[in-house]
Amino acid sequence: MNRIIQLISLLIIIITICFSCKKDDDWYHISAYEENLNRYVNEYRQSQGKSLLNLQPVMVVEAQGHSKDWKESGDPVTGLQERFETVIEKLGGTNYGVITMIAYGLSPDSVVNVWIADSTARTIMLNDYTQSGPGISEGDGNSIYITHMFLFIPD
Repeated sequence: MNRIIQLISLLIIIITICFSCKKDDDWYHISAYEENLNRYVNEYRQSQGKSLLNLQPVMVVEAQGHSKDWKESGDPVTGLQERFETVIEKLGGTNYGVITMIAYGLSPDSVVNVWIADSTARTIMLNDYTQSGPGISEGDGNSIYITHMFLFIPD
């Protein structure tokens, strides 16, 4: 009987802890494609004498959400400002940029090479950012909607 009371007490404690925990941030999963986008951007930045960017989970969640919204709406701009406001509210930061692209069957290193060849994307990649948040959403016909967020957070 004593053993049953102990088990019930333990169960009550576990349930109480689970229901009293506060949800901090959205759960996220970064895909290999997104990890590689971050890696190839950092390799290029390093080759140009720039510092490496920190992969930022909050930004990954927002970039993934934007890519999904873009795929569904067809508009690469709608909602992007609000997503950056969410990022800045959670992390701080004073300067931000973004690269958006629909890639058709391109590997992450090929995508970054396209960005290197584009003067606007290249400028964004080489700006004085400290944080990186790539997010993708796979579409039809081998298409990948890419949103790569960049942010500067001062020390």
